[in-house]
Amino acid sequence: ILVGLFIVVVVLGALVGGKSFGGTIARGIVVRITIPLLLAFCSGLVERYEADNGSQAQATATATPPKPLRTAEVVKVIDGDTVDIHLEGFITTARLLCIDAPEPDQPHGNAAQKHLEELVGGKTVRVEGDEMDGYGRLLLKLYHDASNTSANWRMVRNGYAWDYEPLTCGADYQRAESEARSEKGGLWAEPDPFAPWEWRRR
Repeated sequence: ILVGLFIVVVVLGALVGGKSFGGTIARGIVVRITIPLLLAFCSGLVERYEADNGSQAQATATATPPKPLRTAEVVKVIDGDTVDIHLEGFITTARLLCIDAPEPDQPHGNAAQKHLEELVGGKTVRVEGDEMDGYGRLLLKLYHDASNTSANWRMVRNGYAWDYEPLTCGADYQRAESEARSEKGGLWAEPDPFAPWEWRRR
């Protein structure tokens, strides 16, 4: 459309392009008519662009609302970072994200399992996550009370698990481990406890 208007202006200019007095007047009329039309047209384009982009931004902001957390019942605590849960009609095994707890056959393994049992055993929990690991276990965070503090974080903060780098959840977990170490809580009562990933390589 803009190209068409430009062509019209050029043609009209050529038609009235003589040097006569009449040609000068005609050119003046063309300019006075055409320029406001062009300005109005450009203004309309800007308004349309802003409206379209505003609608697109609003659609983007509302297209992906936060996914509500599902609920599950913890039916069995297998070890310090693994549980069986009843979720959506099925019993499935879940691995707690972000952490690595002592294996059952290593020092502090029983204590870690018992602590997780105290946190979530037999309880209805809210679960976050839907990915699986290489063993077919769901990778989840478990929220066991009304707060937004997960059992995963509690295990680290209370000294019964490590912030696990391959599954880390960031600075909160790193800080929780550092504070548990400083307070010598849980397994950190020992000066240099075996990390589970090192134990598994033995």
